[in-house]
Amino acid sequence: MLRGARYHTLPAPLDRLPLLVRAGAVIPLLPADVDTLAPYRGRGVVRLADRRGAMQLLAFPRGRSSAGMGERPERLRSVEDARGWRLTIRGKRARRYSLQASLATLRRPFAPRSLTVAGRPLGSWRYDPATGVLRATFRLRNGTLAVR
Repeated sequence: MLRGARYHTLPAPLDRLPLLVRAGAVIPLLPADVDTLAPYRGRGVVRLADRRGAMQLLAFPRGRSSAGMGERPERLRSVEDARGWRLTIRGKRARRYSLQASLATLRRPFAPRSLTVAGRPLGSWRYDPATGVLRATFRLRNGTLAVR
């Protein structure tokens, strides 16, 4: 992590650009295979409409933050507290989320012991202690992912 309000020189090779993000941000991304946002129909072209049921999230949790996502604003809310980290999603449709969260950005970083989605244990997740990155995949429309 870098402190703001000062100049930093970062390596930025053309094939790998840096991503500078404020701690607390949750960034929704389209799936990598989406070719166009237009309603174009062509052989081998993946449209946004073809992937509406999937979303990738990059999270850098710290403190409390919230953001909108999508065309009709759906809401994301990130909260760090003494028990861990929670990500609440208020969506218009159920989606499959692929989450990468840097727990190293927390005020009190920790190695997760359990994840629940809408109160139910989540089985498919992994944590890399070397990088502090949590990876999880889950399906949700409205509810909370709790990391403890």
